[in-house]
Amino acid sequence: MLTRTGSATAQCSRGRSAASSSWALSQTATTRSSDRSWFSTATGRSDAGGLSGSEALAHAATQTVGGIAGAVLANVMFDLPAVQVSAKERLSVGHGIAEVVATAGLVLLIFALARTGRAALSAAAVGAYIGSAYWFTSSTSFANPAVTIGRIFSDTFAGIAPVSALLFIGSQIVGGLLGLAAIRYLFPDAAATAAQAVVPHTARSLPERG
Repeated sequence: MLTRTGSATAQCSRGRSAASSSWALSQTATTRSSDRSWFSTATGRSDAGGLSGSEALAHAATQTVGGIAGAVLANVMFDLPAVQVSAKERLSVGHGIAEVVATAGLVLLIFALARTGRAALSAAAVGAYIGSAYWFTSSTSFANPAVTIGRIFSDTFAGIAPVSALLFIGSQIVGGLLGLAAIRYLFPDAAATAAQAVVPHTARSLPERG
């Protein structure tokens, strides 16, 4: 018979795939305004301008704080101690390779959609990719340093021990670079089409009230 903690752990395990998919979809949808700058920097298109160092740090810090806050909130919802440090070890070669694959695939997906004029599909496609990668990778596809740091604070099946997190973040950096290399190889003119990485947003006026 499951204890309260065991039940919470099981629920976290079952909900991880759906939650990851939903998070990825919302994250992609709400950060589209910076996609073009990131893409311009990554592909070498200097005329569009990329994120400055301070902007990049602000993005990273905001996502990391959000990940930690989300973990604390989940702990509270499942009647667990609000602040935890995970003891879940994921320190193996297989886990590292899985994170390289998951991250490289994610980067390749996003920029391939942008390059082929399908950027409007990126939010749904990223959510679907992360949901499926949960099952086809041994690491369950963290694929984001901010997510990795946030899950240090969940001592459940979904968590990750601090030492293991270092391996994951290193693997994600390698995967991101490999994904970028694949984009440059498959789409040599990617820098010239960097503007396609974001769908233009037009201002909409509110209807007047009578």
